[in-house]
Amino acid sequence: MTADLTAVRQKLARAKNKLDALSKEAAAYLDPAPYRFVVETRGYTEAITCRIDRPPNPDWAHELAEIAYQARSSLDLLIRQLVIDSGNVPKRGTQFPIFIARNEYTTKRGRESPRDRMLKGVATRHRRVIDNLQPYQRARKAHEDPLAVLQAVSNRDKHNDIYTAVAAVKKPRFKLARRDIDDLIVDFTGDKFRPYAMADGDELISLNWMPPPGSSQGTLNTYVHLEVMDLETDLGFHSDRLFTLADIDRAVLHTSGIVDRFAARIRP
Repeated sequence: MTADLTAVRQKLARAKNKLDALSKEAAAYLDPAPYRFVVETRGYTEAITCRIDRPPNPDWAHELAEIAYQARSSLDLLIRQLVIDSGNVPKRGTQFPIFIARNEYTTKRGRESPRDRMLKGVATRHRRVIDNLQPYQRARKAHEDPLAVLQAVSNRDKHNDIYTAVAAVKKPRFKLARRDIDDLIVDFTGDKFRPYAMADGDELISLNWMPPPGSSQGTLNTYVHLEVMDLETDLGFHSDRLFTLADIDRAVLHTSGIVDRFAARIRP
C-alpha cells in the first residue's frame, strides 16, 4: 500500500468551503455595524454602553463546529496515511496529537505515553515533525497556537456550549473631552482587553461625578464628554474562552500547511 492523501484533502476542502461561506455571512452581518456605543446617564454616573441592534445568528456556532470538525478530522486521517507511508498497518486509537503541555504528551500512562499511543506505527522521521508542531513548543503562548484553537473548539463542541457574539478584538480607546483643556486620549491596557464578547448592555467604561457640597448644579457631561474612538470587531464564538473568526481562519490555514508539508515528505 502507498499513502493517499485524497480523503485528507477532501476533509480540508469541506472545512475551507464552509469557512468561506461563513466569512461572507459574517461580513454582511458586520456591515453596517450591528451595534452602537451610547453614553447613558444614571444619577451621577455616565457610562459608554454597548447596544446590540441585530444579534448574530446563533446557528453560526454550529457552522464553526463543523469547520473545526472537518479540519481536525483531516489531521487524524493524515496520521493513518503516515502509518501506511511508514510501512505499517493503521490501528484503532491513532490520531494527530495536539498538546498544550509537554509532560501530558510524553509521560507514560501505563505502558505508553499519549504520544506513543496516538502515533503508533508512525516513523520517527514523521514523529519529529509532529513533535515540533505541538502547541507546547510556544511556551506561554501555547493556547494561542492555531492547533490549540482548533482543539479547543472541537472539545467545546462536544459539550454543545459554543455561542455566537460580536467580538471586540482590539483594546478600546476613549476620548475624554473637557471644555477647559485639550482632548485627552485614554488607552486601556492589560489582559482584560484581549478579544472578548460584547453583549447588549455591557459597559465599556463608566465615570462617577458628585456635585460640590451643598450644590446640585451641573452634571458630569457639563465638564467631560466620553467618546469611543477605535474598536475593531469580528464575529466571535465563546464558551470558557473566546475565538474570533480570524482565529478559526488561521487554524484552517495552518492545518492546510501541515498537510502540504507532509505531502512533500511522503514517499512516492
